[in-house]
Amino acid sequence: MPGLSGRSIRLWAVVLALGLSGCETRPLGSIETEAIAKTAETDRDLPRREWPVVIETPPASHGPHAQVETLTLREAVGRVINHSPAIKAAFTEIQARRGEELQASVKPNPDVKLDVEDFLGADTRSGFEASQETLSIVQLFEFGDKRVKRLRAASMDTSIAGWEMETIRVREMLQAVQAYVEVLAAQERLDVLRKSVSLGEKVKAAVDKRVKIGSTSAIELDRANVTLTRARSAVVGEETRLSGNRLRLAALWGARYADFTRVSGKLGNGTDVPSTERVLAYTDGNPLIARWSDEIGRRAAQLDLEAAKSVRDFTVGGGVRRYEDTDEAAFVVSVSTPLKIFDTNAGAITAAEQRVVKAEHDREAARVSVTGSVAEAMTNLRVAAAQVRSLQREVLPAAESSYEKTQAGYEQARFDLLNVLDAQRTLFEVRLELVNAKADFEKAKAQVEALVGRPLSEI
Repeated sequence: MPGLSGRSIRLWAVVLALGLSGCETRPLGSIETEAIAKTAETDRDLPRREWPVVIETPPASHGPHAQVETLTLREAVGRVINHSPAIKAAFTEIQARRGEELQASVKPNPDVKLDVEDFLGADTRSGFEASQETLSIVQLFEFGDKRVKRLRAASMDTSIAGWEMETIRVREMLQAVQAYVEVLAAQERLDVLRKSVSLGEKVKAAVDKRVKIGSTSAIELDRANVTLTRARSAVVGEETRLSGNRLRLAALWGARYADFTRVSGKLGNGTDVPSTERVLAYTDGNPLIARWSDEIGRRAAQLDLEAAKSVRDFTVGGGVRRYEDTDEAAFVVSVSTPLKIFDTNAGAITAAEQRVVKAEHDREAARVSVTGSVAEAMTNLRVAAAQVRSLQREVLPAAESSYEKTQAGYEQARFDLLNVLDAQRTLFEVRLELVNAKADFEKAKAQVEALVGRPLSEI
């Protein structure tokens, strides 16, 4: 092959520079990382250039909601899902993991190398007249299908991020439901307390009438006033509690004030509870457990990658060398590979193997934790259901009957006012207990449904 002149080597330098500057990212259409990770078997199945990652918009709307009179449970949960900063952050992390998938699958860039030798020495090599200039490109060639194994591991990382988002989504939905129940319970307690005030006003009017005709002592009027004042104070306190619960619910979707007046619905009367064994059969659908299948897959993929790292790679270089003293040029080729003398990656492979085993143990630990949470939630659900049944079937009817009989006896002068006020207080305390028991039942029910991922009516 004829030699290359000095002018020719300068031409080669320009060509190399232009060629490398053209190695930019070129889109490959709508190629999706996940599809590539699932179908690629070897490095040869991967694209030669990196592909663009499509960044999706987080599932959220922007701006405050318009003030509404009545808010439904579906609307409340929808607002939380669409505006939760935690869900947005988890979704954004998924997009970041997709970028890491892309980065994991790309080939290493070639290096441009310029060597200048035999200059600034002594005698004939004191200047650059006898120097040698070598311009070359050096490329690392990976073996052992490292690219596809990196991509698989990174793809499993993205799957784990998806499970983390699902866990957060379930948590946010549960918070929304329980906060909604608190507002609904406060509304119903307020209704009970307002009825107590109304009844207290009627009792006071009856006592006042009897005092005026001299059939009872003025002390009884004072007692009626005290009871009425306490009832009104309880209403004010419950209104404050309702306001706080409304703000707490609205804060879940980022509102700075309660952008609704009341919530719709009534606390249910249902107390049917399935057996704990039937409920536990669905715990594998809980994200805290389900994610471990992908987590084990991710660690197995990392083990494959660490094993592939023990396969030696080759670095190949090629270029042109110019001899300054003769103004001639020649091609240069180099090949190098590491000698597996000191580092065989055995430690990293062992660590990856143990982390696969650890993932199996972690999955069982997660199952134990979820089982314990389900058992606790089911206990709370059964206790609340028993309280609701007892209050509805036995305690409340007895309290209502006692009050009616005492009120009738007072009108017939067979009971004094203290008996009436005591029966009245007992009646409304029972009504408040029933509201609280229903709220506890609904919250425990939501907790169980969140743990198993389905309504109890379907179990």
